Amino acid sequence: MKQKAIIIDLQYLPCVEYFLCFRAFPKVCLDIYEYYEKQSYRNRCRIMTAHGPQDLSIPVIKPGHQKRFKDIRIDYSQKWVNIHWRTIQSAYGKAPFF
Repeated sequence: MKQKAIIIDLQYLPCVEYFLCFRAFPKVCLDIYEYYEKQSYRNRCRIMTAHGPQDLSIPVIKPGHQKRFKDIRIDYSQKWVNIHWRTIQSAYGKAPFF
């Protein structure tokens, strides 16, 4: 019997397998109530560039201990948005469908 729903964690630019869950299940729930884990894919990702893998990380405001993901705040005082966009554009800008 095919399952009807799945609960998955939130990730920043996840891998292809992550998106297969959306296709495999008619209902996908994103868990915003899980506890935030430092150094996880919740705010980090790895992309491939011409020079090899490049890690990107979204800075968060001191999460503290035992905070739920929904309570984490992004630190927009840092210029990470422009850095990430330029890195992604440089790596994939000439690829089809970019």
